[in-house]
Amino acid sequence: MTTKSITRSLVAVGLLAAGALAGWFLRARADSEPKIALESIASQNPTPAISISTSTVSVRKLKRHIDAVGSVHAYEDLVIAAKSDGRVLRVLHDMADLVQPNAMLLEIDPTDMRLAVSQAQRALKTECEKWGFNGIPDDNVDLDKIPSVRSSFMRLELAQSKLLRFDELIKSKSVSIDEFEQIKFDARILASEWENQKYLARAALATVRLRESELEIAQQRLTDTQVFAPLPTAEIPIEDRIYRVAQRMVTEGSHVRPGDPLFRLVLGRSVKVRLNLQEIHSSSAAVGQDVTLESFQGNLSWTGKVTRVSPVIDPATRTFVVEVEVRNENGQLKPGGFAKARIVIGQEVDAITIPLAALDSFAGVHKIFVIENQTATEHQVKLGYQQDDWIEVLEPQLQPGSMIATSSQRMLSTGVSVVDRDLPKDAP
Repeated sequence: MTTKSITRSLVAVGLLAAGALAGWFLRARADSEPKIALESIASQNPTPAISISTSTVSVRKLKRHIDAVGSVHAYEDLVIAAKSDGRVLRVLHDMADLVQPNAMLLEIDPTDMRLAVSQAQRALKTECEKWGFNGIPDDNVDLDKIPSVRSSFMRLELAQSKLLRFDELIKSKSVSIDEFEQIKFDARILASEWENQKYLARAALATVRLRESELEIAQQRLTDTQVFAPLPTAEIPIEDRIYRVAQRMVTEGSHVRPGDPLFRLVLGRSVKVRLNLQEIHSSSAAVGQDVTLESFQGNLSWTGKVTRVSPVIDPATRTFVVEVEVRNENGQLKPGGFAKARIVIGQEVDAITIPLAALDSFAGVHKIFVIENQTATEHQVKLGYQQDDWIEVLEPQLQPGSMIATSSQRMLSTGVSVVDRDLPKDAP
């Protein structure tokens, strides 16, 4: 072993010995000093009570309801389209006008349609006179009385009568066989001609029917030059059978074709509000429930009733549609807008409520602190309906009048001492 190695070993041993001596000295000193119990320190420095604000659990009369936002629709919304082709001659109504059913809205120039009706009348008359019909025949017409059919039948009768005479003459050999065969052949031709004339008569009758249909089409097109408001067929009160013009889409002098939109009308003095409700309310909403609606400005309100509840739930949104019918006498509830709705789904009940300030919520957990004998006790709660400054507590069952903390909840836990900052300092 070298001299350097021996020196290093001696230094290491010396350091270990010095460390052991220092540790023995510190332990001896600690054992010689007096010990103080933790309990005595805690008793000398008690935890101060936390200053809080308080309120009380109260009972309120509550009608259970569902809040939702819905879109406003007209009772019936329809577009009146042109059925005839032509130039607009005159427009009789404009936007916001009240229109009675069967009132004329617009007129298209009828000149071309009148000419078409006149042409169809002449074509029908010509066809009737061509075949000898006295006016338009009905389905019971006797086609054998048509002149062409009657004349062919008379020729057939003459040929058959001649054939009978020749049949007697052939027995007495007064006529030749060739003459007899010619008479028989002529009779067969005339019988075929008679059948052909009956076919032609039936075709003539069909042609007359066709000309009659063409006349009716022309007359209908002439009628369609005058556009009227439709007659409502929905089961609504008589006073609601009136239209409002929502939009006029043409002007006088413009040319329209069949299918072109002319007017947009809305029916009645009532509107429909369609609400999308969450799936959890599917067993609560029902036809006949009362509904109150408010505008988003909050200065207008209406009342209505649930008239329809959708039987299906939209799988994309997990909502279902509820339709509410609302009277809208003054027209302030505009179709196409939105309204806040509240559906009353239950009778008035006594509800246990607390101020919103008493609620401490975090990560979906709601809790409150009940104060008794200046000590806080934590309770997790299940909540119900909420208003602007209070909320219903469904579970646990709280006692009305119980004191609850409304501030400093994050500093509280079960067993913590509290003091109500709102009480006078000399209060018990």
